[in-house]
Amino acid sequence: MIHLGGTIACLDAADANDNGGVTSADADYVLAYLFRGGPAPAAPYPAKGNDSTADSLNCGEQGGGASGISFLRGDANADGRVDQSDTVRINEYLNDRGSISCLDAADTNDDGVVSTMDARALQGFLFLGSYPSPRQPYPTVGLDTTTDGLGCAAYRGSVAPTPSVSPSPSASPTVSPTPSGSPQPSTSPTSSASPAVSPTPAQSPVPPGATALYIRGDANGSGGLDISDTARILDYLVGRASIACLDAADVNDDGQITDADADAIQGYLFLGTHPAPRAPFPTRGADPTADQLGCTHVPFRLTPPAVTFLRGDADGSGRIDQADTLRILNYFNGIGPAPTCLDAADVDDDGWVSPFDAARLQRWLFLGGAAPAARTPLSIFL
Repeated sequence: MIHLGGTIACLDAADANDNGGVTSADADYVLAYLFRGGPAPAAPYPAKGNDSTADSLNCGEQGGGASGISFLRGDANADGRVDQSDTVRINEYLNDRGSISCLDAADTNDDGVVSTMDARALQGFLFLGSYPSPRQPYPTVGLDTTTDGLGCAAYRGSVAPTPSVSPSPSASPTVSPTPSGSPQPSTSPTSSASPAVSPTPAQSPVPPGATALYIRGDANGSGGLDISDTARILDYLVGRASIACLDAADVNDDGQITDADADAIQGYLFLGTHPAPRAPFPTRGADPTADQLGCTHVPFRLTPPAVTFLRGDADGSGRIDQADTLRILNYFNGIGPAPTCLDAADVDDDGWVSPFDAARLQRWLFLGGAAPAARTPLSIFL
């Protein structure tokens, strides 16, 4: 398995293909299901159940009564409302970058575990309309009626919070950049309206072609389009990060940075629900549209064809080891720097830097799997 530290209380749960062992094949199985339309995990799934297969694995006790502390399901950061910052907190927790005082609140789908599925369910509910609302207690605080092993140590949210974002895509909050490029903080939601955003001072439109050359969608300036650009846009909208080239983050070229731009990247890369980013894409170019965004600086990180590299050496250390696996995973999840050479991080040479590259590297390093692909870059993005 791709492993970043920690233990697994229920080995049967980690045996995604139910073959009686926990190996990298289980990680591949889950990734294929989440991102490539592969088959779902073996029963019991998606509801809890007993293991129907006799094997040498086991599952530690996952029982436990409800905590007795009232909380709002989906409010992972316990600020009294459900919004994109809760998705960020869940991802930080899963990557050992933050803590959650009320795990039951982060268990959006109430399946008894905090996983990436909770972050996906929350994002789908808030912005895409593709997931139902969080399970009870929601939309007001209440007690957990489900017996699981999570619990709620503390919850500091208000007694009757109002959700800050409607699940309708048309109601997603709009954030306009200030003249310096930093995001405006959202105001607290009221009971009758979605969050309001303070208007910025009037700005003169930036004429077409007057800014740096960039690739539309490349919000973090890495020279490629991937999930980390979605993370950068969402972090920018909640005030956690800055974007040097706002035009690049304006994926749909409507003159503003909103959740719709993050959704557009996700839909294009993984779901097939959105078209490619507007021009300039997939190569660098000037902005063809006059708007108030602008592009102050774009780091040039594309690998020139004449530069040689070692496939798999994501951190540029001159060798291939476990550190390269971590570099790829942290980059993919938006919690670490970009690989020194994106082509080197594209271990399977499929044109994308993804967890599949980390999985192939793990199999080769420790399980006798296939070696990294030869230096034959295919992607127009790398």
